[in-house]
Amino acid sequence: MKQVATKESQRKASPSPASPPKRRQAQPRGGTPAAPAAPQPDPAHEQLVREAAYFIYERSGRIDGRELENWLQAEAELVQSAGTAPRPRSKRPG
Repeated sequence: MKQVATKESQRKASPSPASPPKRRQAQPRGGTPAAPAAPQPDPAHEQLVREAAYFIYERSGRIDGRELENWLQAEAELVQSAGTAPRPRSKRPG
């Protein structure tokens, strides 16, 4: 015997047009990826900047509260005297 589709059976079989179909949210595989580590500053470069900033502090009459300006000026002077921007140290294989 062949079944005839009625309005009630059609309503049960198909979702109502008012509600959108549910979507699965994408789940990351293997957990969340770790953020890449920030490059570590070169201690020798940092020491050079520290000393240069102190000399700038001395030259400018030991004005307090200008630590950041002195540090940035020292970095700029070192980069200018070297002719290139400092590069972070990378680990060499071997």
